[in-house]
Amino acid sequence: LSANAILIDHTTTLPTLTAERAERLQSQGLKYLHCPVFMGPPAARNAQGLMVVTGPRALFESVEADLARMTGRLDYMGERTDLAAVNKLLGNAMIIGVSAVMADALTRRRAASMPRTRSDCLVRST
Repeated sequence: LSANAILIDHTTTLPTLTAERAERLQSQGLKYLHCPVFMGPPAARNAQGLMVVTGPRALFESVEADLARMTGRLDYMGERTDLAAVNKLLGNAMIIGVSAVMADALTRRRAASMPRTRSDCLVRST
């Protein structure tokens, strides 16, 4: 890599491994930012979604405009290199958890033979 290269890591990884990677690369003189994303392929094609970034502030500021063009929202979380990884995993847990709760609620509604129309879906007491 050239001395001017900046490694932009969009992977979802364990926070401890991310911190170790950042420390190792920075000790070798490489420029590294961890930038995991919350976006699927359609959002990525349309520069929508969320990207969280951690790493040296000056390095982030040098690529901020380029990263911002890739996403709808860009959040710099500071220099602590494991925080983006922590937040990405917390976000994934929330997405999976909400999806599971919704699936359970819809399954229970179907099992109770509740109507599917919006105006009739409320349970009314008599």
